[in-house]
Amino acid sequence: MTIRHAARGLVAVPLLMAALTGCAVGDVLDGSDEPVAVTLEASDWNGWDEDHEPSVETVRVDTVEGDTATIDGLTVTFTSVAPDEVEVRTSQDMAPRTEEGGLSLLDLERDFTATTGAPALFSTASTDSGTHYTVTIDG
Repeated sequence: MTIRHAARGLVAVPLLMAALTGCAVGDVLDGSDEPVAVTLEASDWNGWDEDHEPSVETVRVDTVEGDTATIDGLTVTFTSVAPDEVEVRTSQDMAPRTEEGGLSLLDLERDFTATTGAPALFSTASTDSGTHYTVTIDG
């Protein structure tokens, strides 16, 4: 057997394994099935009690695509997971939130993306009280 034939065999084995297990070729070659550490945070707020002390709930998960997590009654499904970007779908419509704290109550969404250094920010759609949610890639 020549070196060229041996090298072809080394490439063929992971491709065959991917085909037999139903994985995409990229999953075998780049390790994208590895869990990613993500932190979910829920913090309640209200607009009528200036002395309100928010209660904060934090859930840390090592997640892969298709996993779900629940925090403060909201279920989050991880629709795409990579080390530098995580996409989530929420179980109810949410108001996108800016880093400054503003809410977009006119364009409710269920799909949000967190990237390394830029968490996904969203809240319950309300003007008087609710919960802020943050999805952060740990790292």
